[in-house]
Amino acid sequence: MNDSIVEDIASICIGPTGTIRQALEVLETTHKEIALVVDGDRRLLGSITDGDVRRATLAGYAVQQPVEKIMNSNPVVGSPQMLRREMLQLMNFRSVEQLPLVGDTGVVVGLVRMKELARVLEPMIPLLELPITDGEVDAVQSVLHSGWLTMGDLTERLEVEFAEFVGVDHAIAVNSGTAALHLAHRILGIEQGDEVICPSLSFVATSNAILYSGATPIFVDVTSVDDFTIDPVAVEAAITRRTKAIIAMHYGGNSCNLVALRDIARRHGLYLIEDAAHAPGASCHGRMCGAWGEIGCFSFYSNKNLTTGEGGMITTNNFEHAERLRLLRSHAMTSSAVERHRGESNVYDVVDLGYNYRLDEIRSALGLEQLRALQQRNSRRRQLVRIYRGLLVDCPGVHVPFADSSIDESACHIFPVVLNAELDREEISELLRLDGIQTSVHYPAIHELQYYAERFSCQLPITEEISKKELTLPLYPSMSKQQIERVVDVLSDAVANSTLLEVTH
Repeated sequence: MNDSIVEDIASICIGPTGTIRQALEVLETTHKEIALVVDGDRRLLGSITDGDVRRATLAGYAVQQPVEKIMNSNPVVGSPQMLRREMLQLMNFRSVEQLPLVGDTGVVVGLVRMKELARVLEPMIPLLELPITDGEVDAVQSVLHSGWLTMGDLTERLEVEFAEFVGVDHAIAVNSGTAALHLAHRILGIEQGDEVICPSLSFVATSNAILYSGATPIFVDVTSVDDFTIDPVAVEAAITRRTKAIIAMHYGGNSCNLVALRDIARRHGLYLIEDAAHAPGASCHGRMCGAWGEIGCFSFYSNKNLTTGEGGMITTNNFEHAERLRLLRSHAMTSSAVERHRGESNVYDVVDLGYNYRLDEIRSALGLEQLRALQQRNSRRRQLVRIYRGLLVDCPGVHVPFADSSIDESACHIFPVVLNAELDREEISELLRLDGIQTSVHYPAIHELQYYAERFSCQLPITEEISKKELTLPLYPSMSKQQIERVVDVLSDAVANSTLLEVTH
């Protein structure tokens, strides 16, 4: 507790036999807007505010009467051990402007006023902060003034530049990462009766796309608490005659063991699909994620390193796949809306069961600007991860995964840590929140979510351990070293003060 926000209470204290007039004089001379009624040992008996005096006057009380007649004998109080933000939360909830601080013995030790507390509170550190520049705003506004908003030239340009960035022949823009995953399964002919091996430590879209195709997700464990990506050994052990594909999800922007997974896929005649939602700009042995598998799937959702709000991209080196993907994303129509708008065609046919998965020009304009800034922003993320890792070395109870991986090849999408088994994650998260630091969990294990648990029972001990103890700390390019230091300081204090759980083995 910083003493600068705790005001001395000597001038605002009166005894229980003091008069209403004396309380009124305290209120008028101290300008603290509260008087505290205390006994001889300074134990708090009650409080009086301007409102209490006004109500007493209207009720006919004389100013010579004792204050105990009108005092609030159950005032809202705080503890000197409370965090600042916890005090502010209490004051907001109870609609009070002053908070007496009372020790364990009932002795009042100070006063905190909301306006002073709010003034000195440090700003909140969010989980992420969306980087939008003036150039990106201008690019979007230019589209709005252009007269054409749906998929067109800018989308095509984004596809060309993204393909060059990843190092593939084709990139096909769609309206979400989920759409990208769905189309990947459709293009590869994955259907009912097939099995697709995937991790459970992922967002549910990874496995939902398998179900959209009619196939069955086969969940396998991740490598270890040091490596949250799918375990190649577990993958190979799960292959059956029904297996059609493997999904490699690059957790947190850290690539899977793509050399091993590609080798397994080739030996068994399987497709390798990259879920690269976290990994634009990540690489493995110098080759970009999204360029290893038969198809790569990216998300441009709001929390991603490259964002268009909603959006996604599919990458492939297969010309036939690319042509069919472009067809299916737009209802399998033989001419596009922009072609008809230009008068290049006024008729169309529908040659397959397609979808409305197009990306519009507004998002493509934003995506182009974001793509051009991606390497610089990823570089900044890597710098911040190095700072985090250095500071957390001496934080007992907190394990940092991927510590042996090359930061230079990671997209550093999020910064996960794993808490020791005896620590209460919810309590620690709440302590960080009360100090203005937002955290999250990546992810609840998919196979333990209700819908999946009822249909696809399995046991994945490493995934389950991580899912119960992972905590995601704030990470975004505009974050400062001082903010990271604050996060680590508060986390360290929270771990030190957390209630220990009883752990059975």
